[in-house]
Amino acid sequence: MGPTGPLLGYFTDADFDPERWKPGYPNPAFSRMTERDAAWMARLIARIGEPHLRALAVEARLTDPQVVDELTGVLMARRERILRRWLLRLSSLTDPVLEPSPDGSGTRLCVTDRAEEGGLGPAPAPGASAWSGGRRASETPMLRAGPALCTPVAAAPGSLTTIDLRTGRPGQRPLRVHLADGARVVGLERPDVEDPQAP
Repeated sequence: MGPTGPLLGYFTDADFDPERWKPGYPNPAFSRMTERDAAWMARLIARIGEPHLRALAVEARLTDPQVVDELTGVLMARRERILRRWLLRLSSLTDPVLEPSPDGSGTRLCVTDRAEEGGLGPAPAPGASAWSGGRRASETPMLRAGPALCTPVAAAPGSLTTIDLRTGRPGQRPLRVHLADGARVVGLERPDVEDPQAP
Protein backbone atom coordinates (compact mmCIF):
# COMPACT_ATOMS: atom_id res chain seq x y z
CA MET A 1 0.00 0.00 0.00
CA GLY A 2 1.33 3.45 -0.92
CA PRO A 3 1.70 6.60 1.20
CA THR A 4 -1.88 7.70 0.48
CA GLY A 5 -3.35 4.67 2.22
CA PRO A 6 -6.02 2.24 1.04
CA LEU A 7 -7.51 4.32 -1.79
CA LEU A 8 -5.16 2.92 -4.45
CA GLY A 9 -4.90 -0.39 -2.64
CA TYR A 10 -2.14 -2.57 -4.03
CA PHE A 11 -1.91 -0.70 -7.34
CA THR A 12 1.82 0.07 -7.33
CA ASP A 13 4.78 -0.25 -9.66
CA ALA A 14 6.99 -2.09 -7.16
CA ASP A 15 6.24 -5.60 -8.41
CA PHE A 16 4.96 -4.74 -11.90
CA ASP A 17 6.48 -7.02 -14.54
CA PRO A 18 5.10 -6.26 -18.03
CA GLU A 19 5.88 -9.74 -19.31
CA ARG A 20 4.11 -11.53 -16.47
CA TRP A 21 1.16 -9.18 -16.08
CA LYS A 22 -2.27 -10.74 -16.66
CA PRO A 23 -5.62 -8.95 -17.04
CA GLY A 24 -8.30 -9.53 -14.43
CA TYR A 25 -10.49 -11.14 -17.08
CA PRO A 26 -9.26 -13.36 -19.94
CA ASN A 27 -8.55 -11.26 -23.02
CA PRO A 28 -7.41 -12.85 -26.31
CA ALA A 29 -5.61 -9.65 -27.23
CA PHE A 30 -3.16 -10.32 -24.38
CA SER A 31 -3.06 -14.12 -24.46
CA ARG A 32 -2.22 -14.12 -28.19
CA MET A 33 0.10 -11.11 -28.08
CA THR A 34 3.38 -11.49 -29.97
CA GLU A 35 6.62 -9.52 -29.65
CA ARG A 36 5.55 -7.49 -32.68
CA ASP A 37 2.12 -6.74 -31.18
CA ALA A 38 3.64 -5.54 -27.91
CA ALA A 39 6.29 -3.46 -29.70
CA TRP A 40 3.58 -1.82 -31.80
CA MET A 41 1.66 -0.88 -28.66
CA ALA A 42 4.82 0.33 -26.92
CA ARG A 43 5.46 2.73 -29.81
CA LEU A 44 2.00 4.18 -29.14
CA ILE A 45 2.47 4.29 -25.36
CA ALA A 46 5.74 6.18 -25.85
CA ARG A 47 3.68 9.12 -27.10
CA ILE A 48 1.77 9.30 -23.81
CA GLY A 49 3.63 11.48 -21.33
CA GLU A 50 3.27 12.63 -17.74
CA PRO A 51 0.78 15.42 -18.58
CA HIS A 52 -1.55 12.90 -20.24
CA LEU A 53 -1.40 10.48 -17.31
CA ARG A 54 -1.91 13.30 -14.80
CA ALA A 55 -4.96 14.40 -16.77
CA LEU A 56 -6.34 10.84 -16.48
CA ALA A 57 -5.82 10.91 -12.72
CA VAL A 58 -7.56 14.29 -12.48
CA GLU A 59 -10.44 12.99 -14.64
CA ALA A 60 -11.03 10.32 -11.96
CA ARG A 61 -12.20 13.20 -9.72
CA LEU A 62 -9.76 12.40 -6.97
CA THR A 63 -10.02 15.16 -4.38
CA ASP A 64 -6.64 14.69 -2.72
CA PRO A 65 -3.71 16.16 -4.74
CA GLN A 66 -1.38 13.66 -3.05
CA VAL A 67 -3.42 10.77 -4.46
CA VAL A 68 -3.29 12.35 -7.92
CA ASP A 69 0.49 12.61 -7.58
CA GLU A 70 0.84 9.01 -6.40
CA LEU A 71 -1.39 7.58 -9.14
CA THR A 72 0.45 9.60 -11.80
CA GLY A 73 3.79 8.37 -10.45
CA VAL A 74 2.67 4.72 -10.49
CA LEU A 75 1.37 5.03 -14.06
CA MET A 76 4.60 6.70 -15.22
CA ALA A 77 6.74 4.01 -13.60
CA ARG A 78 4.65 1.23 -15.16
CA ARG A 79 4.86 3.00 -18.51
CA GLU A 80 8.65 3.10 -18.29
CA ARG A 81 8.84 -0.62 -17.54
CA ILE A 82 6.58 -1.39 -20.51
CA LEU A 83 8.76 0.74 -22.79
CA ARG A 84 12.03 -0.77 -21.57
CA ARG A 85 10.71 -4.29 -22.13
CA TRP A 86 8.85 -3.93 -25.42
CA LEU A 87 10.48 -0.98 -27.19
CA LEU A 88 14.17 -1.88 -27.18
CA ARG A 89 14.25 -5.19 -29.11
CA LEU A 90 12.50 -4.52 -32.40
CA SER A 91 13.18 -1.11 -33.90
CA SER A 92 11.77 1.90 -32.08
CA LEU A 93 12.11 3.98 -35.25
CA THR A 94 8.87 4.90 -36.99
CA ASP A 95 6.98 7.39 -39.17
CA PRO A 96 9.36 7.53 -42.18
CA VAL A 97 9.08 10.75 -44.17
CA LEU A 98 10.84 11.80 -47.37
CA GLU A 99 11.59 15.52 -47.53
CA PRO A 100 13.93 17.94 -49.32
CA SER A 101 17.36 18.26 -47.74
CA PRO A 102 17.76 21.63 -45.99
CA ASP A 103 20.70 22.57 -48.23
CA GLY A 104 18.73 21.80 -51.40
CA SER A 105 21.10 19.00 -52.41
CA GLY A 106 18.42 16.34 -52.80
CA THR A 107 16.11 14.23 -50.65
CA ARG A 108 16.48 12.82 -47.17
CA LEU A 109 14.63 10.12 -45.25
CA CYS A 110 13.69 11.02 -41.68
CA VAL A 111 12.24 8.86 -38.90
CA THR A 112 11.19 9.39 -35.28
CA ASP A 113 12.73 7.43 -32.41
CA ARG A 114 9.88 6.52 -30.08
CA ALA A 115 12.31 5.29 -27.42
CA GLU A 116 13.83 8.77 -27.20
CA GLU A 117 10.38 10.36 -27.29
CA GLY A 118 9.35 8.02 -24.48
CA GLY A 119 12.19 9.17 -22.24
CA LEU A 120 14.61 6.25 -22.69
CA GLY A 121 17.43 8.44 -23.97
CA PRO A 122 18.64 9.35 -27.44
CA ALA A 123 19.80 6.78 -29.97
CA PRO A 124 23.52 6.37 -29.15
CA ALA A 125 24.83 5.78 -32.68
CA PRO A 126 22.11 6.12 -35.32
CA GLY A 127 23.19 4.86 -38.72
CA ALA A 128 21.82 3.97 -42.14
CA SER A 129 22.91 1.49 -44.78
CA ALA A 130 21.37 0.97 -48.22
CA TRP A 131 21.05 -2.35 -50.02
CA SER A 132 22.41 -2.51 -53.57
CA GLY A 133 23.06 -5.51 -55.82
CA GLY A 134 22.23 -7.93 -53.04
CA ARG A 135 24.70 -6.35 -50.60
CA ARG A 136 24.32 -3.94 -47.76
CA ALA A 137 26.55 -0.88 -47.95
CA SER A 138 28.65 0.28 -45.02
CA GLU A 139 26.69 2.10 -42.37
CA THR A 140 26.85 5.90 -42.37
CA PRO A 141 25.84 8.09 -39.42
CA MET A 142 22.37 9.58 -39.45
CA LEU A 143 21.90 13.29 -38.76
CA ARG A 144 19.79 14.57 -35.88
CA ALA A 145 17.11 17.04 -36.95
CA GLY A 146 15.28 17.97 -33.75
CA PRO A 147 13.43 14.84 -32.63
CA ALA A 148 14.04 13.16 -36.00
CA LEU A 149 16.93 11.13 -37.38
CA CYS A 150 17.67 11.68 -41.08
CA THR A 151 19.81 10.23 -43.86
CA PRO A 152 20.30 11.34 -47.48
CA VAL A 153 18.58 9.28 -50.16
CA ALA A 154 20.05 8.78 -53.63
CA ALA A 155 17.78 6.89 -56.02
CA ALA A 156 17.17 7.06 -59.74
CA PRO A 157 13.66 7.25 -61.21
CA GLY A 158 12.17 3.80 -61.70
CA SER A 159 14.35 2.24 -59.00
CA LEU A 160 13.49 0.45 -55.77
CA THR A 161 15.71 1.24 -52.79
CA THR A 162 15.95 -0.55 -49.44
CA ILE A 163 17.57 1.16 -46.45
CA ASP A 164 18.25 -0.26 -42.99
CA LEU A 165 18.09 2.32 -40.19
CA ARG A 166 19.57 1.59 -36.76
CA THR A 167 19.64 3.38 -33.42
CA GLY A 168 22.92 1.87 -32.24
CA ARG A 169 21.29 0.49 -29.09
CA PRO A 170 22.77 -2.94 -28.27
CA GLY A 171 20.48 -5.76 -29.37
CA GLN A 172 17.95 -3.53 -31.10
CA ARG A 173 17.02 -4.57 -34.65
CA PRO A 174 16.82 -2.20 -37.64
CA LEU A 175 13.90 -0.54 -39.32
CA ARG A 176 13.97 -1.54 -42.99
CA VAL A 177 12.40 1.03 -45.32
CA HIS A 178 11.56 0.31 -48.97
CA LEU A 179 11.42 3.29 -51.33
CA ALA A 180 10.21 3.65 -54.91
CA ASP A 181 11.94 6.23 -57.13
CA GLY A 182 13.48 7.70 -53.99
CA ALA A 183 10.20 9.58 -53.66
CA ARG A 184 7.70 7.23 -51.98
CA VAL A 185 7.79 4.91 -48.99
CA VAL A 186 6.27 1.63 -50.22
CA GLY A 187 7.11 -0.75 -47.37
CA LEU A 188 8.39 -1.14 -43.79
CA GLU A 189 9.88 -4.14 -42.02
CA ARG A 190 11.20 -4.77 -38.54
CA PRO A 191 13.37 -7.91 -38.90
CA ASP A 192 13.45 -10.27 -35.91
CA VAL A 193 17.00 -11.40 -36.61
CA GLU A 194 20.09 -10.19 -38.39
CA ASP A 195 19.80 -11.22 -42.03
CA PRO A 196 22.88 -10.89 -44.20
CA GLN A 197 20.83 -11.79 -47.28
CA ALA A 198 19.33 -9.16 -49.54
CA PRO A 199 15.76 -8.24 -48.68
